[in-house]
Amino acid sequence: MNRLVPGEDYGWPEARRPESYAGTDYHRPLASGAVPQTVWAPSGATFHDGDGPLAGRYLVGALAGQQLVAFTLTREGETPPLGETGVRYEADWLDDEYTATSHTLLTDELGRIRHVETGPDGALYAITSNRDGRAGEEFPRERDDVLVRITAA
Repeated sequence: MNRLVPGEDYGWPEARRPESYAGTDYHRPLASGAVPQTVWAPSGATFHDGDGPLAGRYLVGALAGQQLVAFTLTREGETPPLGETGVRYEADWLDDEYTATSHTLLTDELGRIRHVETGPDGALYAITSNRDGRAGEEFPRERDDVLVRITAA
């Protein structure tokens, strides 16, 4: 996950692993699935500007991880949220202007989340992609490839 800055070189396709950044001027990512070892297989994402506890977070659908990943960015000196399930990305090869913290949500509840988006009503919606033969269970199931409205429990 990168913070985009005009004119910066992000190193693609050479910079894909932590060691790829050493001795370069590549703009460092905020977070990476390379460290810690997590499986994101990111798909559609949105900055949720709607209502509820996920407002102000960058939300990413994860196909292989079959979950929603919620990222919070904090500036230097601010306390990042961690909680019991949070992962903080603060390695020396990452962007040092912000700290990214991620929390996984809906793990194995919806299957492969293809995209997430804030609707015109301010609610959060997701679509799934489970009928392409990659889901871990038999398919099709009644809830495969659906549009869901995500609400706080």
